[in-house]
Amino acid sequence: MKDLPEKWKFEKELKLKETLTSSMMQAMTQLVEANTVQSNLQKVESIPWDYAFPSASPKSLKIFFFVFLFAFVASFFSFLTIFIKNILRGFPLSFDSLQAIEQKICGYLSSHIGHMDIDKIPSQDLETLRKMASFLEEERVNGQIVGFFGSGKMDFSVPLTQLLAKREKKVLLISIDSSEGCDSTDWASKIQKKEWGDFLSMGGKALFVRDAVVTSGFRDFLVSSKNLYDEVILFGGDLTLGEEVLGYCDKVCLLVRKETLMDVKTFLKEKKSKIAFVLAT
Repeated sequence: MKDLPEKWKFEKELKLKETLTSSMMQAMTQLVEANTVQSNLQKVESIPWDYAFPSASPKSLKIFFFVFLFAFVASFFSFLTIFIKNILRGFPLSFDSLQAIEQKICGYLSSHIGHMDIDKIPSQDLETLRKMASFLEEERVNGQIVGFFGSGKMDFSVPLTQLLAKREKKVLLISIDSSEGCDSTDWASKIQKKEWGDFLSMGGKALFVRDAVVTSGFRDFLVSSKNLYDEVILFGGDLTLGEEVLGYCDKVCLLVRKETLMDVKTFLKEKKSKIAFVLAT
């Protein structure tokens, strides 16, 4: 029993050494690991992987090139859209397109001439009116019926008839879209005397005018008027109305602005000496 304290003391010393040795080993392991990690971090952080050197000849950003490319692509798609749209509805009539299909063109006519006196009309418009008057003389027949049709309400009938009167032509001008006039079928009794010739306003309601001009009574009136006048002019109808009375007319002059070839295809079937075009400006 007297050796028990010594034995207990010895066991405690062994256990303490074991604990100290284990703690020292753990500390040494952590220290080595910490040094290794720190060493690796220092290598990674202190040495750049890729140095940035400025170029001796820096490359251009080509801003103007890309701006030009974008403008070109935008213009191309705009042109393509307009081109496809024109194909679907037909290309607008122009001087070149009419010339390409060998149609007679009298020229350009301003929309503001209206009822201007022939002596006050600009020279370019006067020249166009002269070409229209000359067109009426080509392959003419005695007492011919002439139709002037087109879009809008552009009216050049007064200066045209004044010009014809200066050429000593006896003219009957029949307005087929007037908002005033007669509703009867007694056409001859409604003719009015003007300085430049005779005038008849179909007048009345628009539907009545459209219906009246395709009747046999109106055709008979036109035929009888051919014996009394050099020129019987139908003026003011649109292209649709012009198609309906095309068979009456010896000559037709079409005033076009934004119409396409499809819009005038019926007139293009006639012989070329019968049709002439005027381009509205």
